[in-house]
Amino acid sequence: MFTSFELEGVPEEIARINGLLVGRSPAELKLVERVLATLFEELDRGPGSGAESS
Repeated sequence: MFTSFELEGVPEEIARINGLLVGRSPAELKLVERVLATLFEELDRGPGSGAESS
């Protein structure tokens, strides 16, 4: 509908993530950071790390 000048040239995925974060409180942003850090740790472990449920 409209384009933000700050996001011009930014990939759509990055713009969507930015949209999810804008307006969040500092406490919410800290929680998001912790969740993402945990997610990336699990992803870095790769398959067979025991995180999958079968």
